[in-house]
Amino acid sequence: MSKQSYGEFEVNDCQCGYNPVTDYLDNLYYCNREKTEFNICCKFHNGGCGRTVYGKTVQEAVERWNEGVNDETIY
Repeated sequence: MSKQSYGEFEVNDCQCGYNPVTDYLDNLYYCNREKTEFNICCKFHNGGCGRTVYGKTVQEAVERWNEGVNDETIY
């Protein structure tokens, strides 16, 4: 498993082998209109598994991603 940098954060590859930072540049972003929550995802339509993880900050989202949390999977 490799890690890639996203600013000051190191992001692990997804469990399926894709890295959401290097493979797809738009996979860590705000997920609500108020810009109070982030998600990081392995986009199914780009060949990933659809795994999505949420957090109230970028750091929380990345930490949860790296721990292997899976809040949602889109098939």
